[in-house]
Amino acid sequence: MRAKRCVTTCRMSDDTGNFGSGMADAGPAARRRSGGAGKIQSPEWRKAIKEVPRHTFTPDVLRRDPDGTWYRLDTDTEHGRNEWLDRVYSNTALLTATTDTATSSSLRSSSSIPGLMTRMLEALDIQDGHRVLEIGTGTGYNPGC
Repeated sequence: MRAKRCVTTCRMSDDTGNFGSGMADAGPAARRRSGGAGKIQSPEWRKAIKEVPRHTFTPDVLRRDPDGTWYRLDTDTEHGRNEWLDRVYSNTALLTATTDTATSSSLRSSSSIPGLMTRMLEALDIQDGHRVLEIGTGTGYNPGC
């Protein structure tokens, strides 16, 4: 069995939502970054969710065609970038990698729904001085927050 992973370069935005060359129209989507923080009560967690750019952890987002084929959203076109950013900054799980065999593809990695993730993080009741170990196979967004 052979693992297949798409690789895309993605640059972090600055405080104004400016993504650098090729991503200039990402500003409005970047400012929607707080979408996953909707019900979170802690100001510290709300700040973390707003400051950690989900798009840097999810440069590859997969979509499934009606025939069952998985494909990576094309961020080389304006339409593709917009679709990618809309998905990245929505309150939805993102499918990010598949494992392909001669006869099928199966999902291998994803990024959890931000609203669920933020509720779980807040439920941890992390305090100064606590040490946390997260073991996962996802994108790294959750520990990034």
